[in-house]
Amino acid sequence: MDKARITKKSTKQPDNTGGNRDERGRFKPGMSGNPAGKPPGSISLTARIKKELEKIPEGQKITYLDALVKQILKKAIAEGDQQMIRLIWNYLDGIPSQTQDSKKE
Repeated sequence: MDKARITKKSTKQPDNTGGNRDERGRFKPGMSGNPAGKPPGSISLTARIKKELEKIPEGQKITYLDALVKQILKKAIAEGDQQMIRLIWNYLDGIPSQTQDSKKE
C-alpha cells in the first residue's frame, strides 16, 4: 500500500508590509507599523471631547463639563446609583488593588 503524499500548500501571503515584518508577521526589531507616525495637526478624540466640554451651550450659563459633573453627582447622590458612586470613588481614589498571597500555610 502506497502512502499518499500530502503536500502542504503555501499560505504565505505576498509581502505588502514594506519589508518591516519577519517571516512570522511580527515587526522586525527597530521597525514600526507606522513609520510616518501621527499626521501633524491631528487631534485625538479625547482632546476633541475635552475642547467641546469647555464650551457653553447657547442659552445656557454653564459649560457642558459643569453640566456633566452636575448630572453625575445628581445620579450618584440624589438617585443613590451605587454604580455611579463606585465609579466616582474609583476616579477620586483609584481602584483598590487586591493582592493575593500565593503562599499556602
